[in-house]
Amino acid sequence: MTKQTFATYLADKYYKTVSNSEQPLFETDNGVYLVPEFCFVTGLPRGAMHSPSKFDIVREVLNATEPDVQKRLLELKKLFFDPVIPHMATFGI
Repeated sequence: MTKQTFATYLADKYYKTVSNSEQPLFETDNGVYLVPEFCFVTGLPRGAMHSPSKFDIVREVLNATEPDVQKRLLELKKLFFDPVIPHMATFGI
């Protein structure tokens, strides 16, 4: 087996470039190493999910971080396409 760095592996497999080769890696509970710049928060701690006193906050966070597909598409359209469409004719597009 050939040894290679995380940076080389990510570049070859995922076309991702590590911007800082000195950044520390995250180690998960099961021994997997992650490059911090490619990590995203996707959930809540287990304790927060089952806390009755924080139910409303948890629901708001989940709604904001896990919107349905249609809502996500509409938000992307508003952010990226709606501001650009009026200017497309200027460039002959």
